Amino acid sequence: MWEKVFHLNSQFQMIELLADKETGHIRLDLNLCTQFHSADEYRYHELAIFAPLVLCEKDPKKVLVLGGGDGLAAREALKFAEKIVVVDIDPEMTRLAKENELIRTLNKDSFNSEKVKIYNKDAYKWVQECRKNKYDIVFADYPDPSSLALEKLFEVEHYKEIERVLKPGGVFILQAGGGMIVPVMSTVGAKLRKVFKYCFPIKVEMLGGIQGFWIAMNHKPQPVWDRLKGVETRAFDKQMFLSATSWSKDLRTWLKEGDPEDSVYDMYVYGLALANHLSWRTRQ
Repeated sequence: MWEKVFHLNSQFQMIELLADKETGHIRLDLNLCTQFHSADEYRYHELAIFAPLVLCEKDPKKVLVLGGGDGLAAREALKFAEKIVVVDIDPEMTRLAKENELIRTLNKDSFNSEKVKIYNKDAYKWVQECRKNKYDIVFADYPDPSSLALEKLFEVEHYKEIERVLKPGGVFILQAGGGMIVPVMSTVGAKLRKVFKYCFPIKVEMLGGIQGFWIAMNHKPQPVWDRLKGVETRAFDKQMFLSATSWSKDLRTWLKEGDPEDSVYDMYVYGLALANHLSWRTRQ
């Protein structure tokens, strides 16, 4: 049974940490939406970090995480990177991940590593202003585009800025919503193709359903599996990667039909309505 062990209304969101003493699991909710569940979050974060690891042209050393205030993406990146920069707007979220014993145990104290630098800034503006540094991997761990305020994080202009801070041969990966909200994923993919030469969708099975990502780069994808040697994983391997890139024929077609001029927010609303309609029809 879940017990609330932390609650705070920060300047940006309502943060709630819940624990189940019977199972030993914890769950983080932001604005009443589950951000992670300790039973399966490692699948999400391993795919998000290790897929780019094997796809970079050169061995990656510097990782930029946009969002990721729970420290879980940083935990995975610390297994190979020399420097990780985390840009999360909410100082209360990163403070919780840095100080709370339950989250520190889960993220393996990643935010207290000397290799990790945290900026509590708006990721959109931070990337715009970033001029000195470039990164081998950029992971945009953004919320779903569930409001007009968040839409700017999924626009071509932002992707151009991210492409600018990527090193040659680097890889960009972004959270693109539930994998079955296909209108969102197809629109995000269309916008990415305006900036990057190679883009493809991937997915992972989670307790709450299928989670979708897009990977984008300017070099031909050629995975280097030797980079996984000596890297401890619970889920990610070559088989997981191949499964993550495998979509049914109809979804492959749909994911290619996005319009870069469409509003990602409009597609989010439409996708939810479509999913609810199909679910309702199934129950009849």
